[in-house]
Amino acid sequence: MNPFIISTDTCCDLPASYLSENDIDTHSLFYRFDDDVYGEDRQLNAKEFFDRIRNGGMPTTMGSNPESVKNLFKKRHRHYFGEF
Repeated sequence: MNPFIISTDTCCDLPASYLSENDIDTHSLFYRFDDDVYGEDRQLNAKEFFDRIRNGGMPTTMGSNPESVKNLFKKRHRHYFGEF
């Protein structure tokens, strides 16, 4: 049994292979351009992101979705320790 549940956000700068090998979950941080929200399954690649800035867009950051983080921890808790 693992006594700790470790997670990080998507800005952690660790390789995906390291996260997988060490059973570390990530939760998405979000960003917005005008009315368009990006994160998790919806991303801009680097070229699209910087093109939007060059064209006058200004991204703003947003925190993780609290419900998603809660569900991630509940899933891990069930896996390691059983139900609440």
